[in-house]
Amino acid sequence: MSTEARPGFARFDKGMCPTDLYVNFYDGLCKRIQVSGFYANCLQYGLVTLMYYNVGKGKYWKILYYAALSGLIGGLVENGTVAYVCTQNEENVKRFYMVPFLLNEVFWIFKEYSVPFLNLIKLRAFINGRKSAKFIEYIIYFLFVLFVACRFYIGYVRMTSGLLKTTESRLGHTAAFVVMALADIICTVSILFFVRKHNHQNITYNNNIDHYIKRSSYMTLIFVDLIGIILAFFNFTTAIFKTNFPESYINPFQAVKSSFILILACDAMVFKYSVTSSSRDRSSNYNNNNMSKESLTFNNGYNSNLSMKMSQSRSIVKNYTNNQNSSSNSVYDFGSPTINIGERYLNHGLSPSQSFGFLAPNK
Repeated sequence: MSTEARPGFARFDKGMCPTDLYVNFYDGLCKRIQVSGFYANCLQYGLVTLMYYNVGKGKYWKILYYAALSGLIGGLVENGTVAYVCTQNEENVKRFYMVPFLLNEVFWIFKEYSVPFLNLIKLRAFINGRKSAKFIEYIIYFLFVLFVACRFYIGYVRMTSGLLKTTESRLGHTAAFVVMALADIICTVSILFFVRKHNHQNITYNNNIDHYIKRSSYMTLIFVDLIGIILAFFNFTTAIFKTNFPESYINPFQAVKSSFILILACDAMVFKYSVTSSSRDRSSNYNNNNMSKESLTFNNGYNSNLSMKMSQSRSIVKNYTNNQNSSSNSVYDFGSPTINIGERYLNHGLSPSQSFGFLAPNK
């Protein structure tokens, strides 16, 4: 084939299509599954769907599910288009516009920007009802508009060039990654700040939000932010300084980014069962401690108060146990007898599933 670009045949001349063209569409689609991003999106959808139907169906999980579904559809449309236009029957067909590349951006937009929206849901759990919450939300929505503009620019370049990768599309990716990384960083910094602020207000209690958040969420938030920054850097440098920065530098980070939804789903599942396990342990300890206190009171001769104390204890244990069964699935109760985060959710007009969907009860 010619090394110079021919009008309508850029997909062959620029290397998007393999040297050995696909025998047919199905052959091409099967071979495209070797692309890490395509495979990751397929696997991601299967695993997130399994978690979604077995762990919880709150708002957080719904966004995870539909983001994974968008990734699957996006991968099928993108790679299916390549598989079709790179078959042997298409070798002599001119194609000046690849319209599916532009339309497909709708799925990539929802899939990729779902990460800042998921972080925003976490953030609302701590700052809902404050002016700062609205301010941060407005910033995230404004950045979303910029992200949509970047993604449609990428789609337009891909459609008109008929190629998935060009210098212009990589610069568009740079802008998109910068915008999304900025949104993620704003959410991360805000979450860490308000978690720290909450814990300082409740420093007398051993069990606080930080105990649960820091197990995995701290690292997950920072990891996602870091990958976004690195991708923005390499997309820019590989587009401008091709000699010193080969395009292959992007591949490992792009592969990880394709699995962000799966990473967040696993983190949410671990988070839920950590809280559930802790709630059960604290309920058991509470019962044991109250039984010990009643025994001590009896032995010290306070018989006149024993009947009343036992009645109160049974009532408290019953109510506490009921609350624990509820909080393990729907709300946070991090050991503070005076400040219940679940009650704060309700006071601010949010249902538990709206605040942290991955703690919502199974339906």
